[in-house]
Amino acid sequence: MSTRSYAQTLRAIGQALETARLETFELQQQGQEYSVRGETLVQVAVNPPGPEPQRIWQKFKGGASSSSDVPAPQTVRELVELHYTASDIARLEDEGQSRRRDGHTMPDAYSPSQLLRAAGAYLDRKRARLQQLSKQDGTIKLRYETSLGSATEELTVAYLYDMAVRLYLRRSDRAREQALG
Repeated sequence: MSTRSYAQTLRAIGQALETARLETFELQQQGQEYSVRGETLVQVAVNPPGPEPQRIWQKFKGGASSSSDVPAPQTVRELVELHYTASDIARLEDEGQSRRRDGHTMPDAYSPSQLLRAAGAYLDRKRARLQQLSKQDGTIKLRYETSLGSATEELTVAYLYDMAVRLYLRRSDRAREQALG
């Protein structure tokens, strides 16, 4: 059994989700492994239609081609599936720690890593075992199990933001005390 808290584990996974640009996702825990299914927005260049005689004639005459000749890229949703083992999570956590050397900077509390860290701290405080977590439309839905049984809760991003800020302030206070003491 891992000694890593949900706050640590979910923050590491959240950092990977930031890189993958997943805004909407569903995360499930199976033993020490986690799987994530989500959607990312991808810009796709639309191939312009083949050369039209009118456009070729305009270029030949030296006329400026209109901006409507080049179609704007389209944004499409792409399904993504990711899987994380315990060793993947340890690696992600190490990579994240190396990027967080400057402890004096407030992280973006709305980022997936901080929102998932806050959700993980919420689970840790309840001494719960995560079954499923999903993020969609400004809420994070948790399904978990405690000694009292299974439960499902929806936490707003605003609530998790406040919790992430409190976690940061608590950590910065501890760092300041260690520096002084």
